[in-house]
Amino acid sequence: MSERTDQESLVSQLTALEETVETLETRVDALGAVSDELTSKEEKYAAVLELAFEKDGESDTISVGPHEIRECTGVSRRYAYDLIDAMGSSVSGCEVRDSAVVETITGTQRRTKALVVDCDVVRNQEHSSLSPREVGGRDGESESVRSSTAEIGGSSAVELDILNGLTPRGFEAYVADIWRASGYTCHLTKRGRDCGVDVVADKSDKRLLIQAKRYTSSDVGIETIQRVAGLLVDDEFAASGVLVVTTSGYTRDARQRAERINGIELVDGNELVSRGRDADLLLHGMDHGYETELTAQEVHAVLDEGEPMTTTEVADALETDPGSVLVHLESLVDKGAIRVKQLGEEYGVWYR
Repeated sequence: MSERTDQESLVSQLTALEETVETLETRVDALGAVSDELTSKEEKYAAVLELAFEKDGESDTISVGPHEIRECTGVSRRYAYDLIDAMGSSVSGCEVRDSAVVETITGTQRRTKALVVDCDVVRNQEHSSLSPREVGGRDGESESVRSSTAEIGGSSAVELDILNGLTPRGFEAYVADIWRASGYTCHLTKRGRDCGVDVVADKSDKRLLIQAKRYTSSDVGIETIQRVAGLLVDDEFAASGVLVVTTSGYTRDARQRAERINGIELVDGNELVSRGRDADLLLHGMDHGYETELTAQEVHAVLDEGEPMTTTEVADALETDPGSVLVHLESLVDKGAIRVKQLGEEYGVWYR
């Protein structure tokens, strides 16, 4: 009886753990903190396609799963799924396939997905380049705006990838510098009390409220536009206008809604990079001066001493929050670089 109770307790703890991890992943995804490496999308796409070519055999198409993508690109689990969606919608010869439902260790069920690659189609593309498909025409989807997140072969893709590698605060600082270059006095708002405003920009009697959205593959939807519209009538800010700035794009509904509201301006990823260049904000190299996200290597180095550490202890050592290190810790476990042990109600203890 006691053994059964212990097993039920363990399953309950693991279930709670799995829900906690999913919640954290959702929050990390919402912040856009999903890329482990500051490599361009073009390089990530090339690594995935190279893996598919290596697997190419008698089958007409090759299936590449998220774990394989994580292995060949070094990205997090959440980003691997984003990469599958992005390649499926932008690279000719690639499409997304939902895999069978799998059962987790806690007994819950989860559906995974895979990228299906037609190697012959990819190889036959002119100059062996990646040709983005034309996107649009369906309600709620981007009207060629997705090129701002899936642009291949141009320097914009590299710069957008670097922007997506910044911390949320680092990205806000970059946005503020763009408007400073246009003569505005800018300051970043305090966390938790920003009312959806990340940057306040003042010039003469004009005040702009800027919301910065650092997204990887998802586009800003109409819900965001509806929320920021209320800032135009908020006496606390007395705003002349509201800007929504993103590294990705906007859905058709979002753009149409913004066009009907006087005082709202939308800036997508390509325009953001263009404005950054006009402001002489160079992003190439590692000395651009903006705070970047942690890498898996930095997290791994903390555990080099060999002492077991909790998630909070790892985060404290890196002077960041637990959510920022959790994705990297899980990735390192999947790669076999570190191990994790369940300890009571703690999420776990990580060790080499």
